[in-house]
Amino acid sequence: MRRLLLLCGPKLDERVAERIAIEIVAEKAQYDFAFCARRLDREPAEYHPRIAEVLEEFEQARRPAPGGLTQRRARAGTPRGSRRPRGTR
Repeated sequence: MRRLLLLCGPKLDERVAERIAIEIVAEKAQYDFAFCARRLDREPAEYHPRIAEVLEEFEQARRPAPGGLTQRRARAGTPRGSRRPRGTR
């Protein structure tokens, strides 16, 4: 993974970076990619701008919104740490 992350720098070809960004989202690999980047002490700005954009959007969606809700839970109206009763959506 370290080698892959090193290849995804700002000098990466624009079309290749766009394809990688699409694959990261399509495969729902944002968490894995961001996790590995953090373990290697890499910041999103160290990647190609297309890849960094995907990682920053993912991290922003995971941050708690005002009131202690993640953005996804805020949209769903579910407080952080609480669960809905089984069988309801």
